[in-house]
Amino acid sequence: MKSEIQNKLEQLAYNRTTPFCYGCYIEAPTGVCSDCHSDDLMRHWRS
Repeated sequence: MKSEIQNKLEQLAYNRTTPFCYGCYIEAPTGVCSDCHSDDLMRHWRS
């Protein structure tokens, strides 16, 4: 079982990142890549 701190840290990391297609190397903020239409995405840190 995850601790409350772990859950909050995961939520914070999720909120500070955006979906990213590594194959096309572009951000995919909708959750689906606009080039290859993949939904198998990584998370990219927003600077």
